Amino acid sequence: MDKPKRTPVNLTPKGGGFLHRWIRKFAVLVSLLAALLVVGHPWIGSRVDEEIHAQLLAAVKKAMPTAIVNVDSVVRRGNSGIVVTGLEVLLPSGPEAIAPAMQDNRKADGAARSFTRLPVIELDRLELIGRTDYGTLLTDKPVFSEVKLTGGKLRVVRASDGNLNLLRLLEGFGITEFTPKEIPTVRLSAMEVLLADAQQLGSQELSLMLTDGVIVQKPREQVFQNDDVAVRALNLLEVRLQFETELASGLQIEGAISLDNHPSLLNARVDGLVLDERLLEYLPVDVLDQLPAGMGFRGEAQFAMQLRTQIDLDESGRSNWSYDWVAAGVLSNGFYSDRRLPTPITDISGTVTWQGDEIRCERLNGRLANSPLTGSIRIQRLSSEPAVKATLRAENLQVDETLAQGLTGNGKLESVSRIFEMYSPRGTTGLHLTYDSAGLHPQTDIVLDVHDMDITYWKFPYPFHKVSGRILVSNKDVELQQVEAYTHGQRFEIQGNLKDAIDFPKGWIQVTADGAVPLDTELIQALDSKTRRTIDVLRPTGLVWLKRLRNEYSGDKYNPQREIDIEVKSGTVSYAQFPYPIHRVEGELHLRSGVWRFEDFSGYKGNSYIQLHGSLTPLADGDSKLNLELTGTDVDLDEELRTAFSVKNRNVTELWDQLQPQGALDHLTMKIEKYKSREKPSLYIRGKKWVPDESFATSRVQINPAWFPYAVDELTGEFVIHDGHVQLLDVRGKHDETEFVFDAVSHFNPDGGWDLAIEHLSIDRLAFDKDLLSALPESLSKGLKSLDLVGQLQIAGGMKFVKPIGGQLQSNWDVRVGAAGAAFTCGPRFNGVYGSVLLNGMSDRQGFRSKAWLDIDSMMWGDEQLTKLSGPVWVDSKQLLVGRWASIAQSRYEAADQQQDLQVVRQPRQDAQSILARTAGGLLGVDLQLQFVNKLRIESGVDRVVSRSADRFLLQASLSGADLGYLMRQHDVKEKAGGRINGAARLRGEVGDRSTWSGEGRIRLVDADIYQLPLMVALLSNLGGNKERGAFSSSEVDFRIKSERFIMDRIALEGDAVSLYGDGWMSFDKEINMDFYSIVGRQRIAIPLINQVVAEASKGLLRIDVAGSLDKPQVNGTAFPELDGTMERILHDLNTRIARPLPNGQQPLIQLR
Repeated sequence: MDKPKRTPVNLTPKGGGFLHRWIRKFAVLVSLLAALLVVGHPWIGSRVDEEIHAQLLAAVKKAMPTAIVNVDSVVRRGNSGIVVTGLEVLLPSGPEAIAPAMQDNRKADGAARSFTRLPVIELDRLELIGRTDYGTLLTDKPVFSEVKLTGGKLRVVRASDGNLNLLRLLEGFGITEFTPKEIPTVRLSAMEVLLADAQQLGSQELSLMLTDGVIVQKPREQVFQNDDVAVRALNLLEVRLQFETELASGLQIEGAISLDNHPSLLNARVDGLVLDERLLEYLPVDVLDQLPAGMGFRGEAQFAMQLRTQIDLDESGRSNWSYDWVAAGVLSNGFYSDRRLPTPITDISGTVTWQGDEIRCERLNGRLANSPLTGSIRIQRLSSEPAVKATLRAENLQVDETLAQGLTGNGKLESVSRIFEMYSPRGTTGLHLTYDSAGLHPQTDIVLDVHDMDITYWKFPYPFHKVSGRILVSNKDVELQQVEAYTHGQRFEIQGNLKDAIDFPKGWIQVTADGAVPLDTELIQALDSKTRRTIDVLRPTGLVWLKRLRNEYSGDKYNPQREIDIEVKSGTVSYAQFPYPIHRVEGELHLRSGVWRFEDFSGYKGNSYIQLHGSLTPLADGDSKLNLELTGTDVDLDEELRTAFSVKNRNVTELWDQLQPQGALDHLTMKIEKYKSREKPSLYIRGKKWVPDESFATSRVQINPAWFPYAVDELTGEFVIHDGHVQLLDVRGKHDETEFVFDAVSHFNPDGGWDLAIEHLSIDRLAFDKDLLSALPESLSKGLKSLDLVGQLQIAGGMKFVKPIGGQLQSNWDVRVGAAGAAFTCGPRFNGVYGSVLLNGMSDRQGFRSKAWLDIDSMMWGDEQLTKLSGPVWVDSKQLLVGRWASIAQSRYEAADQQQDLQVVRQPRQDAQSILARTAGGLLGVDLQLQFVNKLRIESGVDRVVSRSADRFLLQASLSGADLGYLMRQHDVKEKAGGRINGAARLRGEVGDRSTWSGEGRIRLVDADIYQLPLMVALLSNLGGNKERGAFSSSEVDFRIKSERFIMDRIALEGDAVSLYGDGWMSFDKEINMDFYSIVGRQRIAIPLINQVVAEASKGLLRIDVAGSLDKPQVNGTAFPELDGTMERILHDLNTRIARPLPNGQQPLIQLR
């Protein structure tokens, strides 16, 4: 609760002529009492003393009607006078005696009560000196020439209403009606004058011992000697009083008091006045409350006072007193302290003049610590509202926190203390302070000539050292003139001019620096919160040059118009939400109209040269928008760049981890847009890698995708990343001799999943080497390994990869694979492949699967060339299907996947067909099943134990219209042959293991010319060597494949002249063992007629045995008249057993086991 404001206590006595009037009344009263004691009374013997006693009481009662008078005794002292002892005068108790007891319960209450109840006058002895013999008393009026007052006390008490008790005591006593013509000389000695205040703190009165005093009536001309006073023979009272007190070495009062309306004059002098805390005991409590807390003082003073009064009579005859007075003193050896001062003020000296309503303290000197002080104080209008004018000068004044704390709470210096709070000065300064309370508002002016000081401005709490310059403070106005300061070795200049700097400032303040200082925590913390947040965005370090900081105020101290220019030198910046540190940074920050702009920033990150610019713009509702754009060249794709992406862009980080890039980009542009109200920034990144001839980067770019660990080197092209979307444009790369060109689009879902679509893919000279096979999915890799593909391929098309959160990678593709001279194994080995394959497939949780369409211009199967090969192919994690089986499998998978993955792009349906190709002048049709077996076969060879794949296959092939002569020549058969060959075969087994192969087939020759072949030559030689006998119009062979042999169950060489029938076998190494029987003409007889045919032709039969090799057959012929069981088997009408592809939807006759 605020303390009630107290009314200042007026210490000036009411009625400046009080002392004159009281001394005058006192002298007249004494003379009157002396006269009244004897006038008009018969003095008879022993009754003289009683009469004098009674008359004394009556006279006092008449002079002081309100007084209570007590007298111990009145005695005539022979013929020389009268002696009165024990005279006591009291005032009756009134409200003024009780009022203090109703105020605060303080020690002054009891003291005031006792002061007012004690006698005002106590006289031990009153002597009236004059003739007092009986004759004089009976016959004449006695005249007393002298009155002596010895011993006793006079109490002067200031009541709570401000009036003195003596005024109340003598208020009914009129001088004009009682003044005698002659006043006896009054002598006083050994009397104690006690001074007290009804509200004083102490319980004791201030004691002044009147050791010697005299009041004597004299003519005026003997008193005044100047020409201004009339020299008429009028009476005056000459006064001389000598006091002793423990607070002073001497107190004298002398002068003259006029008994008429002429001026009166009194002079008082105090020598050796001791000033210490004892004086506080006699001051009113209200006065003490206005003194500073913890005040202490001591010193010595010489004091003199002159009082001049005059009484004037108005028209009604009433007297009016006027007075003027002056007091002067000299102070020395002073000491002063209170809680506001850091150290006491010592060596205080000066002069004090008090005249009327004005007090002057001049030539004041002192010392505060080691600072000499000079000053003056002038106080006017003491009786009403005091006006104070003061000056203070200090040299080398020590300024610190203690001094600032002392000024706090001091009303007249509160503005000065607020300045201390604003600048927190520490050090020494020269001070010139003037204060003037006159006028409507007090005026405080301070001039600080700062020599060596530390200052911290509250708006910019960055410590400045060795501050010098001038600071002008006028009330709440502040002006800074050429203030210089140093910090970190740099000079700062501070200027400013603020009106009403405390509450509603108008004006400006500006700080500039000559050079850069470290951008450390101390400097950043000195900035205001908004600026600090701006700086913290880039987390800068290094050196900064504060070129200018200017605040313009228009009455709102919280929202100045701010302009800041900062230059960063040799710094490091790292955006908090993209912590990619940039070193050796040079650049500028500018603040205009609340907008921060980052301009001309450049720096390095390793070998990377990076430029930065941007802005920070405040928005409504306390929001703000940050825009940053970084442009870098030769940017390393290192771990720090990855870490920068990971802070607020986890999706980009995941892509980074998936691609695992290395190297350096030629050009990188990154745009960041961040709203304060939004947690996640908007990120736009654009990177470029130029071709090596145009690139100035120190290293090449390489990626090695985690989901496809196939390193692609020498990457060039461009990429764009924007808010979870990634776009790759014209990306080119190499892997050994393989070259890649593609575009790609990737998207990152909020749930953490991602997808990647590769478009316009072009891969040249792709080799199915160890690196590629290791990178492919295991199921696909296993299938491709079984193909044993050799050579380089060209791929064009597109791919898509999808990685759902918590799921496995999914992919699909639609590509065209071209080959030029490739070789692969698909059961048999194919070489010299020229053409393309259209692949369309996918890989997901169900495994790998793909359909294909072959469009082969040419390829070699052994020594045979296949041309214009086309047809469907199906491959999945378990099998490779070619021809009609591929179409069947494709139909089944499409039906199963249609509801699960609608994004897969599929070929238009075509009618199921076999793989068709042109070879040897005929048409070849192929259907194939290749089953991938997830195991290896261990075999013991001649040299070592080997392992190989145990994949199994089923091959169906048909050939029609092939040129037999061409085939012979392809197998290096020199002999002439001709005709057309048709056939069909089915083969099953394990890839690469001929011992497991088995199958069957049929071959038919039409218009065959084979008589020059070694085998036929050998046969015909047994038939007579006639060419016409060897002209076979048709030839048929039914065979089986088993145990690495072609087992020929039926051989029929039919001609018009003779026919050969037989059986036998031929190994894969062309070893042969065959038996033939000759028959004249053709035999097309059904089996029931066999016996008849045999019987008719038995005489013409010849048995021929063939052995050796196909190139060098050995033939033996024997006439054989009887048919045996072998002939019966040969001539048996064989039903064909050639396996043929079945219509769509039916199971093949021979299943893989």
